[in-house]
Parts: sequence; structure tokens; C-alpha cells
Amino acid sequence: MALAVLISIAGVGAAVPTHASTTPATGGFTPGVSPSFLGRVTWNNVNPVNDTSPSDALPIHFSGNITIQYTWKSVSAVSGNQSPPPTFTVYDARLQIFFFGFPLATRDVDVSGAVASTGGVINLSWDPTTYGYVLAGLYAITTSMLTPTGTTLWSQTFLVDASAPLLIGAALPAVLVIIVIAELYYVATAGREALHEPLKPKKGPPTGEPETTPPASAPASPGETPPATDGGAKSP
Repeated sequence: MALAVLISIAGVGAAVPTHASTTPATGGFTPGVSPSFLGRVTWNNVNPVNDTSPSDALPIHFSGNITIQYTWKSVSAVSGNQSPPPTFTVYDARLQIFFFGFPLATRDVDVSGAVASTGGVINLSWDPTTYGYVLAGLYAITTSMLTPTGTTLWSQTFLVDASAPLLIGAALPAVLVIIVIAELYYVATAGREALHEPLKPKKGPPTGEPETTPPASAPASPGETPPATDGGAKSP
């Protein structure tokens, strides 16, 4: 039964996605912590800004290099304001991958000599082939842009539906944990039942009849003739 559940769940995690994001890479800017800071990220030239639910997850394949491009620009916070937009210093472009809420990997690109400006582009290249044979399923991706002090200027989270060369589901580790918990529960339950089971009495002689042990006969002394039995010959 456990093996059947394992196979079925692993197959679900390895299902090949059919959804494709249609958001153009040229749009999809969203405001950051400051309304004057607008950011956008593309995953292999696809903007995943709308891929925020399992049914809309961006289909990807862990079999080759992935390019994540971060683009940002500064705008005036007040509409119609003719004053120059504020400047920001973007030092770090970060990529974080989560599975069941747990961080799986983090990648950073630091901008050497970053200065305050009103816009810029940062490219992050990632090769997931080292994980390609064990990771398949639904993952949360968080992309963010940070200042030199580590303050987040902009952040966006989206979902990807990953397939792997051997189609091994990412749910496999979780299923193994469930099986181990089930086995431990079974052992604990069996031990508890054995503890409450009454002890069976040992077999012994019937009630009222004490157990007797026949006396051992004494060995004959050297030179002494043992007494004759009733059927033996008598001496004259």
C-alpha cells in the first residue's frame, strides 16, 4: 500500500506542465517598497508576474542554463510631477527557491561599483542541472533587488512547475517522511497493545496435587554386594 502511494504521488510531482505564461517581457513592472521604484524580472525572457497560483505556474525544465533578468526604473511618486525622479542604488539581485516553504537554494549577483541611478538591468545566470535528476514539481521563486546595506527595494514571488530528466517527483522526500512516521506509529501502537495484554499463567500440576520428585537411590559402597531382588537366588 505504501509503495503504491509513493509511486502515485511521485508521478503527480513529475507531471509535465501544460500552462504557458503569456505576459510579455516588455511589461509587468510592479512597485517596490517605495512607489517610485518599479521592478520587473524575466525568466528566460518570460515575465512570470501573473504566475502566482498552482494552476498558473510557469512550466520550466531543469535541464539547461536559466537566465533571470532584473530590470528596474525610477518614476515620480506624484503623477504629473515634472521634477526628476529619485535615484536608487541597487547592489544585489537575489534569487531564492522554496519547496514546501523551506529554502532550497539562493543565488546572488552583486553589482560591483553600484551607484545611485534612475534605472538599470542585472542578469543572473543559473545552471540547475546538478539538481535536475532529483527535482520535479511545484516551487516558489522569490526574486528581489537590494541596496548595499541589504535593504529590500523590490521583491516578487511566483510559482514554477519544474520537470526533471528522469521525472523523479520532488514529493518523494515528503512521501518517505510520511512512510517513516506511519511505521513509527505502527510500532508504537503494537507496543502499547502488547503492554496492556494480560499475561498467560504458566502450565503446572493440577490444583490439589503437589508436584513430587522421586528420591534418588544411594550409590553402593565399594565391595558391598547389593541386596538380591525377590526373583534372585537365596544363599544356603
